Amino acid sequence: MLRHIRLVSTVLVFWTCDSLSQSSPDSTEDRADEVVEATLESATRDLEDSQFAEELMQLETHPIDLNKATASDLQQIPGVDMTLAMRIVSFRERHPFDTVDDLLQVEGVDAPLFLQIRSFLVVRVGIDDDLAMKRASVRFTQRTITRLQNQRGYVDGEYAGNPLKIYNKLIVQSPFLFGLSVETGGLAEKDPGERTLTDFWSGFVSVTNRDRSVKLILGDYAVEAGQGLSLWRSMTSTKGSDVVAGITRSPRGLRPYTSSDENGFLRGGGIEVRWNGIDATVFVSRRRINATVNEQGAIASFDASGLFRTQTEIQKKSIASEEISGMNVDFRVTEGLRSGIRGYTAKFDRLVDGAGASGFRGRNAAVGSVDFSYGSQHVASFGEVAVDHLKSVACIGGVVLKPVQSLDVALVLRSYPIGFVSLHGYGFGESGGHPENEKGVYASVRVVPFSWLAVSTYFDQFATLGASQISLLPVHGSEFFALLQIEPDRKTTVLCQMGQKDKAVREYFVDPFLRQNPVVGKRMQNSYRVTFEWRPSPVVRWKTRIERVDVRYTVAGGPGKGILLYQDLRIRPAKGLTVDGRVVVFDTDSYDSRVYEFESELRGTFANPALYGKGVRMYVLGRYRWTLVEFSAKYSTTLRPAMRALGSGGNEIAGDLDNQISVQLEVRV
Repeated sequence: MLRHIRLVSTVLVFWTCDSLSQSSPDSTEDRADEVVEATLESATRDLEDSQFAEELMQLETHPIDLNKATASDLQQIPGVDMTLAMRIVSFRERHPFDTVDDLLQVEGVDAPLFLQIRSFLVVRVGIDDDLAMKRASVRFTQRTITRLQNQRGYVDGEYAGNPLKIYNKLIVQSPFLFGLSVETGGLAEKDPGERTLTDFWSGFVSVTNRDRSVKLILGDYAVEAGQGLSLWRSMTSTKGSDVVAGITRSPRGLRPYTSSDENGFLRGGGIEVRWNGIDATVFVSRRRINATVNEQGAIASFDASGLFRTQTEIQKKSIASEEISGMNVDFRVTEGLRSGIRGYTAKFDRLVDGAGASGFRGRNAAVGSVDFSYGSQHVASFGEVAVDHLKSVACIGGVVLKPVQSLDVALVLRSYPIGFVSLHGYGFGESGGHPENEKGVYASVRVVPFSWLAVSTYFDQFATLGASQISLLPVHGSEFFALLQIEPDRKTTVLCQMGQKDKAVREYFVDPFLRQNPVVGKRMQNSYRVTFEWRPSPVVRWKTRIERVDVRYTVAGGPGKGILLYQDLRIRPAKGLTVDGRVVVFDTDSYDSRVYEFESELRGTFANPALYGKGVRMYVLGRYRWTLVEFSAKYSTTLRPAMRALGSGGNEIAGDLDNQISVQLEVRV
């Protein structure tokens, strides 16, 4: 293993020295990947596929026209909040953009933010706009991932399929003919251990007229509306390092579904019409859902894993169906002021017996909501109130103030009652997006006292409103986050981050009779992170990080700590070629004190693995783009010398080494 590390280090150093003497026109290449990285650095989940990463790629492929975008359109870009979007629109009304670089003249757009968002923007002038409408586009992606070690599930025959993860996607968009443009796409994915290449499949056809006032989608789609209490996709960013822009939602209404997530979509058809400041959408859906069924034939729980490798897992697949019909109407009163109303009804072919985060029971459910958002150059506010079929009322409201260019202040209040049923909502909060049994107050501040220093911080006080899996009584928690971003020059960035979170948990203590007794305690975690990033040339990025996590409990759990140190290098030794390499050393007392490190990945995916125990992880990722084709490959390895086996159950690997290879081919025409 050490020999491998020395070999990779030698190669990376050689490429670094060689590339330092070169200049490259590709200095903004892979900017979308860096935006994903910056946005998801604070994530604490083990995920490989991200709707967010996929949508950023879509946004990079179809950038927003600065001279035509509404404030809501601009908010789709990470880092752009309502007040900044309104300043961009106001600037455009006085001085239309000639190039994307003119964005630097807008108040609040500094060089780091400009580099972050420029890949998602375009300025089309005159005939260029017509030419863009006459172009057709084709995008094909093929991805294969496999582990090199045998897992127990394949050795003993527990898993039905082979260990390959295979993903294929094709999206074709026609030029505008007879005033219409047709976009169609489909994807098929097989997870490791599954039997067929189409274990999960998805597809759509979308028809749009020239002025985009009418959109029709058949197949798989999603609806984003309001602030997410009633209708939203299954995943979006919530609390994180972007303490102001990340708290508000910018709904995009009806849109095709192009992600491999097997849960966050509707299947059927919808039509969206825009006329005279009104956006009206009507949609219907009927799709099979994955669930666990109890002895009485009722749905005991919805299955969100998307894994169907064993007979037990296969029995959960498509075992029930859900029918939905709904509508959404948005009123764009003026630029910056919007209101909306929406609702839907859902019907299941089986009785649902306490499934979902809300513990929903029954065959029928419904939810409706009204919302508003207002934004100016210095003030933004938003709110949504939702009511379910049981007349439970959930609400969220917030305000963002920007009194001066260097200061942003935000406040968000939320109240989600016990048992509130929102089967397709994803609200801002602590409970993993489920707007149920939670109230909270979130306050954040971002200040830039000097051109080289930015300070971001938030405090979130939250509590359950009643009985939960932890306690029959309300319990409280809090979270504090602070980030210092220091840029002494254009080549150097230092990030100092601190987090503190206290949350109620169920603990067990052993009495004198050796009985385990449950009790409500509190889990307290402190985390500290320092990241040093150096860009000595446009083709080299050098990053070093050290992180420490401390965990302790108030009742029975013992203290634990985790530490991580990594060295990362990104280089572009030749035109179209990017190479990422990283070596990580970690040491934690247990899984409870695990550490996370967001990794560079194949385009359209991301990895944020949990590292625990003692060991070394490293990876090398290469991307090569040549005209219309991009090929990428990643090799990663994790070594835990003290372990006799890695993983558990069917995923268990004998030994202390876990290697993985990923390859991807992407063609864009």
